[in-house]
Amino acid sequence: MTKSAPTLTQSGLLAVLLQRQRYAVIQLARRRAHRQHLRAAFWSALIWPWRALTAPALHDDSAEPIVGAPRRHSFLRVAPSGTAVHFDAKGIQRVYRCYSSRPQTVG
Repeated sequence: MTKSAPTLTQSGLLAVLLQRQRYAVIQLARRRAHRQHLRAAFWSALIWPWRALTAPALHDDSAEPIVGAPRRHSFLRVAPSGTAVHFDAKGIQRVYRCYSSRPQTVG
């Protein structure tokens, strides 16, 4: 009888082939990530002067309201005559407001 040749698994060649394939896949992923990093750094360095030139200008500190700025709303009903300001013994200002829905009467 003739002796048959060992299979890939029996000879250990299958493990070597799979290990080399895993190594190749990992190296390919590393090279791709490195290229993406270099490409991003290149475009960032190339684009920043354009962004600096076309950036929106900041508004000055004028008292005029900015057009299109969102308004601040108070959701509490405060009667103008229902507010009292007091200072305690330590000089801390206390503000007391009346949130009643009844109209304030002066009398």
